[in-house]
Amino acid sequence: MNPGIQCPVPEYCFVVYLDGEYKEENRRIEFCEMVDRYGTAPKGVESRKLEAITVVSVMHRGSYADLGLAYAFAAKWIQNNGYLITGNPRESFIDGIWNQDKEENWLTEVQIPVIKDKK
Repeated sequence: MNPGIQCPVPEYCFVVYLDGEYKEENRRIEFCEMVDRYGTAPKGVESRKLEAITVVSVMHRGSYADLGLAYAFAAKWIQNNGYLITGNPRESFIDGIWNQDKEENWLTEVQIPVIKDKK
């Protein structure tokens, strides 16, 4: 529908987990990908600009099965540094099975939206 729209290099995309808690099955997600301009969205797809937010970011190298360690580290950091979680977590898959032969080279950025606690 929009052959002129490009994904800038380096590409940037992420998945937002909408359930508010970990679920093993039937997860609701939102897939976001940066593009160079708006176009006509096909049915079931929304095109919108996301506002800038502050996140606690943890880089996780290795298996997706171990991502819980990155979340635990981020949660502890948030608690110990006077921040409050303000939104659903998201993950940006930087390196993975599509470009790395070894699982230990996979790289995922875990992002948790926060604000400074005013207490």
